[in-house]
Amino acid sequence: MKKIIFYCFLFIISKYSFCQNDTSKRVTAIYRSYENKIVLRLFPSNLNSLADGNKYGYIIERAEGEKNNQFKLIQAGIIKRMPEDSSAYLFIEKNKKDTFDLKMTGMAYGISDEKAKPLQGDVTKDAMISLRQRQQEESMKFFMFNIACNRSSLAAKVVGLWAEDTDVKNGLIYTYRVKINDNKSDWYYLKVNCKKFNPNYLVNNKQFKMQEGDTKLSFSFAEGNDFYAVDYAKSNFDTLHFQHQSKEPILKLNPLNSAEKLDYAYRDSNLLNYKRYYYKIWGFTPFGDKLLLGEISGMPRDKTPPPTPGIVSALHEKPELIKIKWNIDETKLGDLKGFVVARGNKNEGPFKQISRDFLPPGTRSFEDAAFDKAGENYYVVEAIDTAKNSVISFPAYVTLIDSIPPARPTLEKAIIDSAGKIIIKIKPNTERDFAGYQLLKANAKEHEFSVVQETYRDSTGAKTFILYDSTTLKSLTPKVYYQLVAFDRHYNQSEASEIIELKRPDTIPPVPPIIKDYKITDTSVILTFVNSTSDDAVANYLLRREVGKQNFDTVYLNKDTKVTKFIDFKITGGREYEYTMIAKDDSKRSSKKSRSIILKTIENNKVPAPAITATYNANTKAITISYTYKGTIKTRKATIEIYKRKSKEADWAVCKTAEIEGKKQVVDDKLDKTVSVFYIAKIIDDNKNTSTFSNSVEIKIN
Repeated sequence: MKKIIFYCFLFIISKYSFCQNDTSKRVTAIYRSYENKIVLRLFPSNLNSLADGNKYGYIIERAEGEKNNQFKLIQAGIIKRMPEDSSAYLFIEKNKKDTFDLKMTGMAYGISDEKAKPLQGDVTKDAMISLRQRQQEESMKFFMFNIACNRSSLAAKVVGLWAEDTDVKNGLIYTYRVKINDNKSDWYYLKVNCKKFNPNYLVNNKQFKMQEGDTKLSFSFAEGNDFYAVDYAKSNFDTLHFQHQSKEPILKLNPLNSAEKLDYAYRDSNLLNYKRYYYKIWGFTPFGDKLLLGEISGMPRDKTPPPTPGIVSALHEKPELIKIKWNIDETKLGDLKGFVVARGNKNEGPFKQISRDFLPPGTRSFEDAAFDKAGENYYVVEAIDTAKNSVISFPAYVTLIDSIPPARPTLEKAIIDSAGKIIIKIKPNTERDFAGYQLLKANAKEHEFSVVQETYRDSTGAKTFILYDSTTLKSLTPKVYYQLVAFDRHYNQSEASEIIELKRPDTIPPVPPIIKDYKITDTSVILTFVNSTSDDAVANYLLRREVGKQNFDTVYLNKDTKVTKFIDFKITGGREYEYTMIAKDDSKRSSKKSRSIILKTIENNKVPAPAITATYNANTKAITISYTYKGTIKTRKATIEIYKRKSKEADWAVCKTAEIEGKKQVVDDKLDKTVSVFYIAKIIDDNKNTSTFSNSVEIKIN
């Protein structure tokens, strides 16, 4: 009897929450359905509700179906606590058998009696002291009352918390409602499907989680709403002889008022490894019985790893050989099977086994001739026992004796902008031990190069390898030169790259050319000049405009510094022209205009100048040039010369000649692939007198 009461106190300490989901009701209920009856188990919400239930009883009504509102009192009628003078109570008092049901019934009956005194005795003394710090005595009594009714159906029946409805039919649905038979209580409803009771409805072997340890087993499972305590039984090595592991229900202790659900857990120690053990687990229900929750088995296994090996040295002893040495606690080798040596290129791994087989337990060194000569080498030693338990040493790094430099680097491209900012693109070195570059710079190839930047893989970027620099634009040297040197992690230096040359942007315009002399004829102006003396000048332009007009036209583009003379045939006699010159350098900067000269051409009255027009025929792919002239030609014969060029900068060249008295037109069918073509013409008589040039026409070819 003492042990039962002690477990009641344990349950009080735990959070009792069974069937307390609807705390707004003064009484709630759960049910169990059988083929020929339905059992209702009632739960008052507190001692006050219990007292009213004892005084007024509990009324239970039933309606058939889910939506039927026609409730009728069940056969049992109003359920009440049995009075002291009833035959049932007399049976409890006079029965001399000290059975478990009678003990639980006596406890529940005594606690539910308003006149009963608190329990006394040494068994509960210490527990009561602890309980006073958490809740009042009345709450403790109420929980003790509930546990007694849960443990014994007889106790629940005697105190009026058990009702049976036998007027049912298998397969039908019923709706029950229950409340204290007074005017202040609300109904509590529950729906019941009448069907045959399955005593194995709680069985679920998958809910158990087994952990196999060294000479021990432990398993756990979640608490459920259908049971409040559990019981375990174990069978060694077979499934025939199960023995219970405790005499009383095992309750899971939750902190008071905790909402968290905690798993049940069971641990069995001092077992034999590699022998299978079987367990059955039952759950205690509020209907005074225990039902099977499931079965599970497990096998303890050797989980203790060997002692951890420690690498004492890892050296690159020879060019083709690395030697690893380790030690281990010799007093704890036990069932050590041997060692495995593994290598990786990072401290955190992954590591790949390099020892072909298990090294014997007495081995303390290993030689590696296949290490990575161009990368990183980290080693670990793994100790493994016969149960396949293993433990790995801390990684050890080997510093290689390296004398091989990286490959000669390549400068792919360099760009300099107008502000002197420089971008240099490098073709990345691919050596695995590559570390970085030194960028060297000089103002002339024959000068000594100096280091202007040092960089490493993490700062240049794994893919682009782009470096940045700058230079002054105000320098006596027009160019800047770069070289590159690569280093590996052991500071081996590569051969310097090829030199890359960059021209500084030119901020100074070229010196203008000079018109040196001139000569005027009746058909042309002959000019001699001095080209620009600037080294970077690439073109000299002769410009002309008729006096009184605003803009100059380019009449000659000279890219050959050896040419110093130009004959301007495209003039009209008697007009005044202004000539000047400019130069452009390789940075497309233009010089100032040279000092200009103004010349008046000689009017030519010997031969009239022609006027021309031109049309393009897309079908024949030819151009027809028509010409006219005013005045007369005194000699008997004269010809017209047609000149052509493909751009304003190109030289004129004769493309057609014709007698002047002909059809007054010529056809040019020799057209190259071009966008535009230009024509001019002049007339020549048989005394070699020439006219001035005609107007210029431009034809765009579609």
